[in-house]
Amino acid sequence: MARPFEGDEDDFLYWLEHLLAFEGVPIWRRNLRRGEYPVVCPSCAGSLEIDLSYRLQGTRLRDPNARFRVVGREGPILTGVRPAAPANLPPPASRLHGLAVRAGQSAAADHLTHLFGRTTCPDCASEFSVPDQIAVFQA
Repeated sequence: MARPFEGDEDDFLYWLEHLLAFEGVPIWRRNLRRGEYPVVCPSCAGSLEIDLSYRLQGTRLRDPNARFRVVGREGPILTGVRPAAPANLPPPASRLHGLAVRAGQSAAADHLTHLFGRTTCPDCASEFSVPDQIAVFQA
Protein backbone atom coordinates (compact mmCIF):
# COMPACT_ATOMS: atom_id res chain seq x y z
CA MET A 1 0.00 0.00 0.00
CA ALA A 2 1.31 3.45 -0.89
CA ARG A 3 2.21 5.84 1.90
CA PRO A 4 0.22 9.08 2.04
CA PHE A 5 1.95 12.26 0.90
CA GLU A 6 3.77 13.72 3.90
CA GLY A 7 3.23 17.41 3.33
CA ASP A 8 0.50 20.04 3.44
CA GLU A 9 -1.78 21.17 0.63
CA ASP A 10 0.69 23.76 -0.67
CA ASP A 11 3.50 21.19 -0.78
CA PHE A 12 1.29 18.76 -2.66
CA LEU A 13 0.12 21.34 -5.24
CA TYR A 14 3.73 22.45 -5.69
CA TRP A 15 4.69 18.82 -6.30
CA LEU A 16 1.92 18.53 -8.92
CA GLU A 17 3.22 21.69 -10.64
CA HIS A 18 6.67 20.09 -10.85
CA LEU A 19 5.16 16.92 -12.28
CA LEU A 20 3.38 18.95 -14.98
CA ALA A 21 6.55 20.95 -15.72
CA PHE A 22 8.43 17.68 -16.21
CA GLU A 23 5.66 16.51 -18.57
CA GLY A 24 5.77 19.80 -20.51
CA VAL A 25 2.26 21.01 -19.63
CA PRO A 26 2.50 24.77 -20.26
CA ILE A 27 -0.16 26.58 -18.20
CA TRP A 28 -0.78 24.41 -15.15
CA ARG A 29 2.87 23.82 -14.31
CA ARG A 30 2.81 27.16 -12.49
CA ASN A 31 -0.85 27.87 -11.72
CA LEU A 32 -2.16 25.08 -9.50
CA ARG A 33 -1.54 26.64 -6.10
CA ARG A 34 -4.02 28.87 -4.31
CA GLY A 35 -3.96 32.52 -5.28
CA GLU A 36 -5.55 35.26 -7.33
CA TYR A 37 -5.80 34.90 -11.10
CA PRO A 38 -6.31 37.92 -13.37
CA VAL A 39 -8.65 37.06 -16.25
CA VAL A 40 -10.82 38.76 -18.85
CA CYS A 41 -14.53 37.99 -19.23
CA PRO A 42 -15.01 36.22 -22.59
CA SER A 43 -18.37 37.99 -23.12
CA CYS A 44 -17.84 41.64 -22.13
CA ALA A 45 -13.99 41.78 -21.96
CA GLY A 46 -14.23 43.09 -18.39
CA SER A 47 -11.09 42.85 -16.30
CA LEU A 48 -11.65 40.38 -13.46
CA GLU A 49 -9.80 38.57 -10.73
CA ILE A 50 -10.66 35.05 -9.65
CA ASP A 51 -9.63 34.59 -6.03
CA LEU A 52 -8.94 30.98 -5.08
CA SER A 53 -6.92 31.79 -1.98
CA TYR A 54 -7.74 30.52 1.49
CA ARG A 55 -10.21 33.33 2.13
CA LEU A 56 -13.63 33.58 0.55
CA GLN A 57 -13.33 32.27 -3.00
CA GLY A 58 -14.93 34.06 -5.91
CA THR A 59 -14.68 36.57 -8.73
CA ARG A 60 -14.33 40.32 -8.42
CA LEU A 61 -13.90 43.29 -10.73
CA ARG A 62 -10.28 44.31 -11.25
CA ASP A 63 -8.76 47.63 -12.24
CA PRO A 64 -6.85 46.81 -15.45
CA ASN A 65 -4.69 49.93 -15.02
CA ALA A 66 -3.49 49.09 -11.52
CA ARG A 67 0.24 48.41 -11.50
CA PHE A 68 0.09 46.64 -8.15
CA ARG A 69 -2.41 45.88 -5.44
CA VAL A 70 -2.26 47.18 -1.94
CA VAL A 71 -2.78 44.31 0.49
CA GLY A 72 -6.24 44.50 2.03
CA ARG A 73 -7.71 46.56 -0.82
CA GLU A 74 -8.77 43.78 -3.15
CA GLY A 75 -12.43 44.70 -3.30
CA PRO A 76 -15.40 42.54 -2.45
CA ILE A 77 -16.10 39.13 -3.93
CA LEU A 78 -19.07 39.62 -6.20
CA THR A 79 -19.72 36.14 -7.58
CA GLY A 80 -18.74 32.69 -6.39
CA VAL A 81 -16.80 29.91 -8.07
CA ARG A 82 -18.81 26.74 -8.66
CA PRO A 83 -16.65 23.63 -8.37
CA ALA A 84 -16.60 21.06 -11.15
CA ALA A 85 -17.91 17.62 -10.28
CA PRO A 86 -14.89 15.31 -9.95
CA ALA A 87 -16.38 12.95 -12.56
CA ASN A 88 -16.59 15.84 -15.05
CA LEU A 89 -13.04 17.14 -14.68
CA PRO A 90 -11.15 17.36 -17.98
CA PRO A 91 -7.59 16.13 -18.44
CA PRO A 92 -5.18 16.87 -16.80
CA ALA A 93 -7.44 17.96 -13.91
CA SER A 94 -9.06 14.53 -13.57
CA ARG A 95 -5.67 12.85 -13.17
CA LEU A 96 -4.43 15.51 -10.72
CA HIS A 97 -7.63 15.20 -8.66
CA GLY A 98 -7.23 11.42 -8.57
CA LEU A 99 -3.62 11.78 -7.39
CA ALA A 100 -4.76 14.16 -4.63
CA VAL A 101 -7.50 11.81 -3.47
CA ARG A 102 -5.18 8.78 -3.46
CA ALA A 103 -2.55 10.77 -1.54
CA GLY A 104 -5.08 11.72 1.16
CA GLN A 105 -4.94 15.40 0.16
CA SER A 106 -8.65 16.25 0.38
CA ALA A 107 -8.04 20.04 0.57
CA ALA A 108 -5.93 19.92 -2.61
CA ALA A 109 -8.56 17.77 -4.34
CA ASP A 110 -11.28 20.26 -3.37
CA HIS A 111 -9.15 23.19 -4.57
CA LEU A 112 -8.70 21.50 -7.97
CA THR A 113 -12.48 21.20 -8.40
CA HIS A 114 -12.75 24.97 -7.90
CA LEU A 115 -9.75 25.76 -10.11
CA PHE A 116 -11.38 23.76 -12.91
CA GLY A 117 -14.89 25.03 -12.14
CA ARG A 118 -17.06 27.86 -13.44
CA THR A 119 -17.79 31.42 -12.37
CA THR A 120 -19.97 34.33 -13.43
CA CYS A 121 -18.82 37.76 -14.55
CA PRO A 122 -19.96 40.32 -11.95
CA ASP A 123 -20.38 42.91 -14.73
CA CYS A 124 -22.41 41.14 -17.45
CA ALA A 125 -23.58 37.99 -15.59
CA SER A 126 -22.14 35.63 -18.23
CA GLU A 127 -20.96 32.28 -16.94
CA PHE A 128 -17.56 31.04 -18.06
CA SER A 129 -14.95 28.35 -17.44
CA VAL A 130 -12.30 29.29 -14.88
CA PRO A 131 -9.48 27.21 -16.43
CA ASP A 132 -10.23 28.40 -19.97
CA GLN A 133 -9.88 32.06 -18.97
CA ILE A 134 -6.79 31.47 -16.84
CA ALA A 135 -5.21 29.72 -19.83
CA VAL A 136 -6.14 32.58 -22.19
CA PHE A 137 -4.76 35.21 -19.84
CA GLN A 138 -1.55 33.25 -19.11
CA ALA A 139 -0.80 32.44 -22.77
